[in-house]
Amino acid sequence: LPDPEGVFIGSGWKGFEEIFSFSYERLKPGGVVASSFVTSEGVAKAFEVAKNFGGRVYQLSIAVYEKGLPEVRRPVWVLVVQKST
Repeated sequence: LPDPEGVFIGSGWKGFEEIFSFSYERLKPGGVVASSFVTSEGVAKAFEVAKNFGGRVYQLSIAVYEKGLPEVRRPVWVLVVQKST
């Protein structure tokens, strides 16, 4: 297969480093690798990868309003790393 312009790695942190490294190596210059995490172990791994590869980690959450009061649901963290050109 040709080298990808973008790769999404599903949630989970077991084996993530190997999958990320392989994906990043194959990625075209300017391409993006993204992944989502919901556990504290996964989030720690996301921050480590972001630090080593110059990526960013975003936290996303949704609030449901019932009776005018927000109820925040479990957040999701998203790692985004763009390969330099």
